[in-house]
Amino acid sequence: MSISFRSVLLAVALAATVIPAASQDAKTFEKSAVSTVRTHTDKEGNPIIHIVNRRFTMVQLFNGGENPDGLLLLEEFDTERNLHAEGQKGTVRVEAGLGTEVNPSKPVWTLTQEGDTGDVSEPFYKVTRYGCCSALNTDIYFNLRTGRKVFTSTTELGKITVPNAGDAFNRFISFRSLSGSIRLPEFDADHRVVGVIEYGSETEVLSRIVVRVKTGEAEDMNGIVRMWYQGKPVKERTLDLWHADGKKEKTSLSKFSIILDLDESGIISIPVTNDMPDLTRATVPAKYAVSLAK
Repeated sequence: MSISFRSVLLAVALAATVIPAASQDAKTFEKSAVSTVRTHTDKEGNPIIHIVNRRFTMVQLFNGGENPDGLLLLEEFDTERNLHAEGQKGTVRVEAGLGTEVNPSKPVWTLTQEGDTGDVSEPFYKVTRYGCCSALNTDIYFNLRTGRKVFTSTTELGKITVPNAGDAFNRFISFRSLSGSIRLPEFDADHRVVGVIEYGSETEVLSRIVVRVKTGEAEDMNGIVRMWYQGKPVKERTLDLWHADGKKEKTSLSKFSIILDLDESGIISIPVTNDMPDLTRATVPAKYAVSLAK
């Protein structure tokens, strides 16, 4: 029998099933999942490949006790691609189960997101939608404990910590460009919008700052998030605020600046005081304006 693009179906492993409760106890857990690939031709005769990959990932969530919780992720990456064209359609689905490290069976959250791949990027689960042609990759960050979407970014997250103050004082900075692989909603309402800066914690965005050109229509561009501290740029992606070592107050999150490097277009600098970006003291190239999102 010949094999063609018109009908091929490969199934790997068994259908996703959980072993019956009678064969499980508090110290055992077993589950399996399917990965499949199918090829066919569309009505124009183009070869189409449809791949569904599934896998499990175990994450330890520290809870203040001796034994961390076990978070078991069932990840599904569903992609369809025309082999005669660029780009692909993709969806990432994740189901999370929580419990002891040996029995993480209690369902706690699920997510479904347009994207091509995903991975744990603690304290987040990160879904990536690859850019096609000149578009930038877009990363969407979900809180690992709740599954709630927090940040969307076309650049690597910047991270700020107050040493010895705990995770509640960790902050993150993202920038989502108009050039991202997922359409920027703010541009639909205002064609001057270049992108959006987000500043927030592991669980929520605290400030959204819209960057616009003052005149004309925004053009595709890149932007990289950096930080400034104690009179000089920070080379690393993480800034430790040692001036506030161990101080568990919002005033600790001060004396640094968010930097958005727009390459040849210049640099936007926004000071942060008491955990709030201060736009009244921002320095912005003449071509641009910044404002808090409504």
